[in-house]
Amino acid sequence: LSNNTFYQLQVDYSDTKGSSWDPDFGSDLNDVFFYSDIGDDPNFQSTRGYKNVTLETMEIADSDGDLHDVDVPVFNNAFVDGQGLPGGNTVYTLVQTTGREFNGWSENHNTQFRFSASATTQIGLHQLEFGGEYENRTYRNFGISSVNRWSQYYNDGFAELAVEDNRLDPAGYTDIHDMPTWLVASLTNGRGYDIWGDNEVDGESLEGLIDTDIEKPASDYRVAPYEPIFYGGYIQDKIEFRDIVLNLGVRVDVFDNNQRVLIDQFARRPVERAGDYAGTLPIPTNIGDDYVIYYSGNDIVGFRSIGGSFFDETGAASNSGDISLNGKPNQLSTQASEDLFTDYDPAVTVMPRIGVSFPVTDQALFFASYGVVTQRPSSRVNASLSSLVGTGGINNTGLQPEKTTSYELGFRQRLGSRMAFTISGFFKQIENLIQRRELRFATPSIYSSSQNVDFGTVKGVEFGFDIRRTNNFSANINYTLSYADGTGSGSNSTGTIIWVSETPPNFISALDFDQRHNLNVSLDYRLGQGEGPTILGGKLLQNTGLNILFTAKSGMPFTAVSAPENLAGGAKPEQPRGLINGDYSPSQSRVDLRLDRRFTVGGANMSAFIWVQNVFDQTNINSVWRFTGLADDDGFLATSPGIQMLAGAENPTWNKALYNHRNRATGFVGLPRLTRIGVRLDF
Repeated sequence: LSNNTFYQLQVDYSDTKGSSWDPDFGSDLNDVFFYSDIGDDPNFQSTRGYKNVTLETMEIADSDGDLHDVDVPVFNNAFVDGQGLPGGNTVYTLVQTTGREFNGWSENHNTQFRFSASATTQIGLHQLEFGGEYENRTYRNFGISSVNRWSQYYNDGFAELAVEDNRLDPAGYTDIHDMPTWLVASLTNGRGYDIWGDNEVDGESLEGLIDTDIEKPASDYRVAPYEPIFYGGYIQDKIEFRDIVLNLGVRVDVFDNNQRVLIDQFARRPVERAGDYAGTLPIPTNIGDDYVIYYSGNDIVGFRSIGGSFFDETGAASNSGDISLNGKPNQLSTQASEDLFTDYDPAVTVMPRIGVSFPVTDQALFFASYGVVTQRPSSRVNASLSSLVGTGGINNTGLQPEKTTSYELGFRQRLGSRMAFTISGFFKQIENLIQRRELRFATPSIYSSSQNVDFGTVKGVEFGFDIRRTNNFSANINYTLSYADGTGSGSNSTGTIIWVSETPPNFISALDFDQRHNLNVSLDYRLGQGEGPTILGGKLLQNTGLNILFTAKSGMPFTAVSAPENLAGGAKPEQPRGLINGDYSPSQSRVDLRLDRRFTVGGANMSAFIWVQNVFDQTNINSVWRFTGLADDDGFLATSPGIQMLAGAENPTWNKALYNHRNRATGFVGLPRLTRIGVRLDF
């Protein structure tokens, strides 16, 4: 707009579609009828030579109910050389065995629209920046479930379906559109599509999702797409007065999950509440109308708030166990109802930010900052209406953004004319971290859900040393010492303990990303135009640069367990051996090297380079098996169950080799030596 004012507008839109089906049959959903029919082409063709086929005589009823002797092919797993498969048909989860049916039919369609605007202007001492953004996403997906059941619904002339359910056509079906809608709804899943996956739909019907075993219009079986909305704005003022630089700003973000939310997470069915009996029952004055009443027979023994706090019959705060063990709420209906839900209340977060720097001497600078940042919940915030009205574990559509408050205080000292040393301390407080919790007093049954219940702190000190380019050489050295502690590291850290119906511990321990030491050393030597030794009458090394990067990091924490897991199956609940995240994996280090040379080609710049990562091919451990602390041995084969498993195998040597191969999980070991040779052209 002028020499000191400019703005930027940006609009972007993305539209992605995907689908998956068995290529041996085709993309038509009706082909799923044959996925599990191992005796039908092309399944039979693909398994011939890998499976032994025998014929067994079975009595099968025809459409009139009459029994007939029919020779039915029976397939037995066996390789051509007679070697049987090792325990389990997935070869220790390495691969699926030959002849396994394709795992499903699915499609998805996702879109995103985003608009952002920003502006900067200089007014005297003030450099003002302000802007905003808006983002809307739409997620649609559709897929089939119970692949192995589809073949029994196919019209093959037998009457087994009539025996199962007299509402089904005894002859079976050849088109998914001819099947009862309640049956199709039970075999398919997704949101944003109709029950056949033919058309995209919006909106949803709660009534259509309950009593799914009765006939209803197909339009009732619809679940709305997931369409979260995000928008926000900011303003910042950078004030420069003499040697003082002051940054003042604030950002406001709004996150709308745009889904239904359970008003009371402990009630997925209608229950009696205090407001239903105002003036007719002895309700204490401090008990709200939305509090749930707990009865023992006809007597009131207590109350529960929506947040999960319990009170006795007099209104005094009480232990949850004292109330729930002596009474229970009256469930008004076995079906969910609209009044159980409300719309997601958009989460508004205000994030102030302050930064200041000023010299304390002509060679030393002091700086400090304070800021708040938030992050939209990136996982476990999406749950369809059908799962909200179910009885199993669900995600939580009411999750709030995670919030991090950061503080930093530092000092920078010049050493001579081209070197500087920096030291700073930092502290971060993380709130609203997502964690799995079990809602034990829920109606109609207990279930697990994600909650904003965890927190963490990260504190440490950072040292830096810089050398500006001097005689073609520059360097940067950075070392960070940090401590990360909290009550939970990830959104499913308590998944196992909830699975065995135990109360998750709520104490502070090292977080999964607690990396104590981190060192980076970057050395760079670079020759400019016309520089370097004269070779064969020219400056052959001009515009050539060499960069060496050395990194060293301490190991990451993990929770040691008292027994190894069996990769062949039969996993048991993990029993910690010591403190949560009380052990650490080995430290890591590596050297990277990059050599490049710049050329001028016409009016363009070209750069040729050789980039070698992990020059010395060091083995760096990213993760370990928690029983042994090793990256390539989980320890199971050395235990009694492991010895017995090998002893009972048809080919123990082969089984042991496969098991050990599975032990060497790809992600457990870092990058080997990797060399890239390339050319880059800028014009």
